[in-house]
Amino acid sequence: MKSINRFGWGEKDLLQPSCNLCLRYQPTLKGFKCEAFPNGIPDVIISGKNLHLKPYPGDNGKQFVLKEGFRREWKTLKKRLKKQITS
Repeated sequence: MKSINRFGWGEKDLLQPSCNLCLRYQPTLKGFKCEAFPNGIPDVIISGKNLHLKPYPGDNGKQFVLKEGFRREWKTLKKRLKKQITS
C-alpha cells in the first residue's frame, strides 16, 4: 500500500471518503481501518477514487456496505466524487 501524507493535501486534493458511510468502517486514532482492511485501508479507497463497491485486492471478500439511514448522504457523496474526479 502506497503511503501518502494525508495532512499535506490541499482542500481540492482531498476527496470525502465513503468509509464514513460504510457499516464495516472502524475509525481509530492509529489510522483508517475496517473489516475488509484490518491493517489499513488503501489510499485509493480512502481518497474516494475507488468506492470499494467491487472486490479489491486484499479486501478479504468484504466490500462497502451502506449504513442504514444514510441513502441520501450516499447519493450526494457519489455525485460530488464523480464531479471532482472528472474535473
